[in-house]
Amino acid sequence: MVDYSHFVQIFSKRCFIASKNGYFGVIDSLLGVVVPFVYSSINSVDNGLLVVSKNNRYGCINLQNEVLIPLVYEDLGNILRPYQNSYDTAISVNSCLMTAKLGNYYGAVDIHNKIVVPFEYDKVTIESIYLGASVQERIKVVKGYRYGYFDVNGKLVEPCVRYYASGW
Repeated sequence: MVDYSHFVQIFSKRCFIASKNGYFGVIDSLLGVVVPFVYSSINSVDNGLLVVSKNNRYGCINLQNEVLIPLVYEDLGNILRPYQNSYDTAISVNSCLMTAKLGNYYGAVDIHNKIVVPFEYDKVTIESIYLGASVQERIKVVKGYRYGYFDVNGKLVEPCVRYYASGW
C-alpha cells in the first residue's frame, strides 16, 4: 500500500513524494513511479532536485533518479539557490551549492559534487545578504570559534581570524 505522504510541485509536472513499506519514492499524477521507493527520506529542493538519504548518508538526485551528489555525506543542506529577481524565469540547477558534513567537518559542494569549500570547518553556512536592489551571496565558515568567508566560487575572501560573539 502506498501512503501519499505529501504533494510536491516539481517543474510543471505534478509529483508526489510518497512512502511505501517505510521507504520513500516519487510518483507522478497517474501513480507511475518516477523515483523508486528505496530512500529513507526525500526532500524537494528546486527544479527537480531531491535531497535523499539511505543508511544515514545523504546525497542529491534528479527526477530521472540520476545521482548528482553521491550518498556519502552525514548531512547535506543549507542550499544556495542563486538569487532570482522578478525578471528571471528559472533558477539554473547547475549553480546550486549545498553545505555538507563529512567525518567531523563541514564543507560545501556544488550540484556535481565538486568541493567548493574544503571539509575542514566546524560549521559552514551559506548566506544571502540583501543590499537594496542587489544580493551578495557568500559562505560563512567557522573554525575554532573564529569565522571567515568564501565567495560562492570557492575563493577564500576572509580567513578565519575574527572571533564571533554569539552562537549560531
